[in-house]
Amino acid sequence: MDQHAARDGLSRRRPRPRAGAPAEDAQSKPAVGAPRRRADPRPPHEQVDVLGELITLCALRGSLDLRCQMAGDYLVDHPASTGGEAVFHMVLAGSCLVSPADGPSFVAASGALVLFPRGGAHRLSSTAPVRGRAWHSRAPGLHAAPWPAADVAVEVDLLCGRFRYDTAAAPILFDALPGAMHVPADTGDGGAGPISRLIRAEAEAARPAAVEVVTALTTALLVMALRRHLDTPQLGPGMLALLADRALAPSLVAMFGSPARRWTVATLAARTNMSRATFARRFAAVAGQGPAEILLAVRCHLALEMLRASRLSVGEIAAAVGYRSESAFGKAFARRIGVTPALVRRRWAQGDRREASPSGATAPLRGEPAPA
Repeated sequence: MDQHAARDGLSRRRPRPRAGAPAEDAQSKPAVGAPRRRADPRPPHEQVDVLGELITLCALRGSLDLRCQMAGDYLVDHPASTGGEAVFHMVLAGSCLVSPADGPSFVAASGALVLFPRGGAHRLSSTAPVRGRAWHSRAPGLHAAPWPAADVAVEVDLLCGRFRYDTAAAPILFDALPGAMHVPADTGDGGAGPISRLIRAEAEAARPAAVEVVTALTTALLVMALRRHLDTPQLGPGMLALLADRALAPSLVAMFGSPARRWTVATLAARTNMSRATFARRFAAVAGQGPAEILLAVRCHLALEMLRASRLSVGEIAAAVGYRSESAFGKAFARRIGVTPALVRRRWAQGDRREASPSGATAPLRGEPAPA
């Protein structure tokens, strides 16, 4: 096995194991407390919910910022966030024009979810040109503030908030998404519409724990948006593209299902019923990286979740994701994630998740002074 293969954990052949090389899953015992994966009689592509794994790795934390109601010729600019969050707007009633800074404008109607996966700059405005008077009310949280104009009807009612996520996991999921995502209430799958109506009902009623209910329902819409995106032809290179490729998906599922195995290009190709050369070419074209780099990413991000959610030692986690040497694992992890495993665990123990600043949901309406 050459130096590059040993470094990334993807074997070219089967030499005698050495310190720092990934462990052979058939010969190594799982670390005490590590997740045990039982034999699964289903086809390989059905054995592991990879999209669910990716969402878990991102450690999503949803929150509501504002309830906004507007009428007239309104315009609201939202600056880009500083990273580590996805900004969203839920249209409870009416419609508005959404203009991303880096993409075409579109109209979001009642029941739609508008998501900016990386918190990109955007503008919300009336569909007519901005030239007249605007009315608005804004209040933190879920419930609307008093409407200022008795003789003017509310034209658009929005819930604005954000999903914070672990920035180390962003390249594995959120960086592969478009700058703006629009999920209409009628998506054809029968799910988004009922959820949107439930969110509106909770927003209108003063029920206990309504904010928690709405946050959970909005998270469900986000997951549905991700599932829907897998069926679109606009996927960029990355794990989502691998997952959407029916021929290559079994190789990614295999990596997630058995991260400690000594995977080779040949054994991964066998999962897809392709020749080694065909698999390597197609994998690189779809993922934008080779199998070794993707395997390293899978192992390191699974380890990241174990560091956050378990009490396993760093050495036990290293073994669970395929490394015999804690030192070799630490170097590979730091190269991929940017910090050492020990620092990740220390930050989480101290409650420091390197969360980004609040989203642009408090941006001023045109003509208003910006907050100090």
